[in-house]
Amino acid sequence: MSKTLGNLHDWAIPSLPDGDVDLLRKHKLFVNTCLFNLIFGAAYGVMSYFIGFYTGIWTMMLSVVFFLCCIFLLRYVKINTLGFVMSLYTIWLNAILVYYSGGLFTSPVSPWITLTAPIVLLLTNRRTSYIVLSICILYVLGYYILIETGYEFPFTYDREKFHYPFLALAMAGLVAIFFLIANTFEKLKQQALDSLVAKQKELEYEQARSENLLLNIFPADIAEELKSTGRTQARLHDNVTVLFADVKNFTIVSEGLLPDQLVALLDTYFQRIDAIIQKHGLEKIKTIGDAYLAAGGVPKGNKATAKDVVAAALEIQKTNDAYKVLRQAENLPFFDFRIGINTGTVVAGVVGDKKYVYDIWGDAVNTAARIEENSAPGRVNISTFTYEVVKEHFELEERGLITAKNKGKIEMFWVLDHKRRST
Repeated sequence: MSKTLGNLHDWAIPSLPDGDVDLLRKHKLFVNTCLFNLIFGAAYGVMSYFIGFYTGIWTMMLSVVFFLCCIFLLRYVKINTLGFVMSLYTIWLNAILVYYSGGLFTSPVSPWITLTAPIVLLLTNRRTSYIVLSICILYVLGYYILIETGYEFPFTYDREKFHYPFLALAMAGLVAIFFLIANTFEKLKQQALDSLVAKQKELEYEQARSENLLLNIFPADIAEELKSTGRTQARLHDNVTVLFADVKNFTIVSEGLLPDQLVALLDTYFQRIDAIIQKHGLEKIKTIGDAYLAAGGVPKGNKATAKDVVAAALEIQKTNDAYKVLRQAENLPFFDFRIGINTGTVVAGVVGDKKYVYDIWGDAVNTAARIEENSAPGRVNISTFTYEVVKEHFELEERGLITAKNKGKIEMFWVLDHKRRST
């Protein structure tokens, strides 16, 4: 039954704006109301035949045709217009039946007029329902005036024999129709609420995805600031340790790979580095081609120290060395990374208003880049500033003063391993 009703809804209801749950509810309720009235009209017509109420027969036959036409026209006529026309027809129909069954205070069908305005309110809008309510009140007042003037309304059926059965059936029909319409409204309302809840959950899921994506691009406090104001304030950070890593002879290795193979191999390495960076609490800043930039002590709230950065660098090189052995055994291309580290003051933030990128700037960053350029594949090279902070925790090898591009001579140190604790 519900499947058949669903098919009828699909056929009768026109294309509606996406997401307009209330308009869809009104259309479904309109179809169901027409169906209820159509079925009741047929049953009422049969009853009218048996009690000799011929006015009921031809009006119910007309009603069956009318409500069928309403369902058909719903695809082509606005529901507000159809709802108003249906209310006018219902008032006219009630007036005819009341007139030929004893008048307003005697006819068994008089109470049916009370349904008209509420149903129109459910199907259309308040303005239309107010108009229909006014017509209904005028209708009742008109009949009242006729009764007060002593007008005699005709009975076109055997009142003595059929009045009370007619009254009982009419009242039962009124209760049934009212319940069916109210039940349908409640059911459709619940469907609408369920749909809204589902859409709300979908929106919450999409919002969570967006926020997670934002957090993958920006640090948490920067992401929150961007969401709140649309911009961020660049900030100065002291004691930040910057890690630069890039691939030695990247161009030579990449020449032997197809573009998708190159990207896949880089992705494999960078995913491994990402995991290590996260493990040690560092902030990934960005990747540029084959270069990887991360830092400890930035943004605000990041507790990673120079020790954490150097420990992460050692783990990166050890992990890459182990992966290199596996790749060589299978005669597959591999990458050798150089890593350079420096500690100092940086400025961090987001610049521009398109395609936001969180970045860090300053002499400490430029120096870290030069330290990395003077590193070697599989090695970790640090500046004297980082050396002073981590010398108690790692085995270091002094390299002396080395000339760096645009920086002159810089004292550098190799990081060999973690210091063993003395027993």
